[in-house]
Amino acid sequence: MSIEIRAPEPDDLGAVFDVRAQAFAVPDSDRQPWIGRVDPATMLTAFCDGAVVGSLNAIPMGQWFGGADALPMGGIATVVVRPEWRGQGVGAQLLAAALERMHARGDAVST
Repeated sequence: MSIEIRAPEPDDLGAVFDVRAQAFAVPDSDRQPWIGRVDPATMLTAFCDGAVVGSLNAIPMGQWFGGADALPMGGIATVVVRPEWRGQGVGAQLLAAALERMHARGDAVST
């Protein structure tokens, strides 16, 4: 089992939505509005043999600690893994990749 972690392509978003819908009971009527507003550049997706098995959002944000300038931070959201892939380290790989991405872009904090 080899897992590839990368940002999804626009053509992958339907499959990412399917995993999200399964995890959070999102109705299919939300598919097109979600695909239209999501930014794949903020996402990381886990693929096995080309199939989406998990995904998360690592959203660039800012955190203020009493100063005028915000510290760059990354917000982790919508972590999903297909039920048959849970317990196999997919979520851990997604989170590790998100932390690497946030570190590379200079995020000082993650939530």
